[in-house]
Amino acid sequence: MLSHSWEIGYNVGLISPEMSSSKIGYRFDTLTKHFNNNNLVWRKRRRGI
Repeated sequence: MLSHSWEIGYNVGLISPEMSSSKIGYRFDTLTKHFNNNNLVWRKRRRGI
């Protein structure tokens, strides 16, 4: 719901005491850009990029 609101142009905010801001960013990138979360967390790159 948060990502959909962002995609249609609303300003959104997320407060999550159990996750760091970088992990929230990784999660958001995983949902919106279809990145692999494990690769983001472990800083792996796909071959051919």
